[in-house]
Amino acid sequence: MKAHIPWFLTSLSLGVFYNLISTWREINNAIETERFKLNITPSLQEDILLFNRVPKVGSQTVWGIIDKLARLNNFNSTIDNLKLKALRGGENVYLTTPEQKSYVDMWMNDIDRPYSYNKHFLFVDFEEFGYRNPIYINFVRHPVERVISWYYYIRNPSYQFSYGLNASLFQSIKGTLTIGRLKRSIDDCIFMGYKECTYAKGQNVIGATYGGSHYSQIAFFCGMHPECLVFHSLKAFNRAIRNVDKYFAVIGVSEDFNMSVRVLEAYIPRFFRNITQVYQKGMLNRNKHKPKVSMETWNMIATNFTLEIRFYEYCKQKLRKQFLAIL
Repeated sequence: MKAHIPWFLTSLSLGVFYNLISTWREINNAIETERFKLNITPSLQEDILLFNRVPKVGSQTVWGIIDKLARLNNFNSTIDNLKLKALRGGENVYLTTPEQKSYVDMWMNDIDRPYSYNKHFLFVDFEEFGYRNPIYINFVRHPVERVISWYYYIRNPSYQFSYGLNASLFQSIKGTLTIGRLKRSIDDCIFMGYKECTYAKGQNVIGATYGGSHYSQIAFFCGMHPECLVFHSLKAFNRAIRNVDKYFAVIGVSEDFNMSVRVLEAYIPRFFRNITQVYQKGMLNRNKHKPKVSMETWNMIATNFTLEIRFYEYCKQKLRKQFLAIL
């Protein structure tokens, strides 16, 4: 005797099936839309790669990788003029409007394309000067770890002393710290309340003492606008997020360096094809002069870096989305 399925159950089953198909299509379309949004490289000038390096995030390692890839992928790897940097006495991460225009004119007209350009500088928006933006890349690192690393980096003998334009003259160009301050741990600096370790909200990150913008990652993505120069500014945070989504093709994360390498190769193949061949695990520079820091100190620093940490987590989440989209 044959079993008969009631008509209403058949209709119900077909209805569920069609709903599942419709839901699957919606999810698939949403995934494709998200995947398209994650790859902004086609909307940028694809023959110019600007690496506006945040300090102490592994950027020197990335720079070295780019140099090697230039030979493999047939592009020019260029950097800021070292003689001008020496005459300035260091990096000029903040650029006035005339300085920005001068750099933009140079980037647009004076370097053979395709090329990459490496320099510590805050984001420059080419659209403000009538041009389409190039491919921007950068790296970030957990803000607390990064600021601790910077504190000990500037106490490193290799930072305190460097060669001048005449390599035979070993001279100090960074010797601004007294012996007492050089030997002071960041734990003591934090608990004694020294100005160097206050990281006060609202202060100017460029005019700040002892390193300026080197403790703000947000500034490097926000740009040269007045709000970008204020530490722990919500306006700076929001502008930086907009720039990240609109102009930065890839932002790597130093703690997820292997993932970053994969994403760079997938999203910017013109410059990063073969990067997995060039990069070797363990290439990241480590500061051997960085002692262990107490958890109490770590937490005290974190209290003033809440927006910086939010920004870091946003960049980290975006990188993971980009990585999942290429699997």
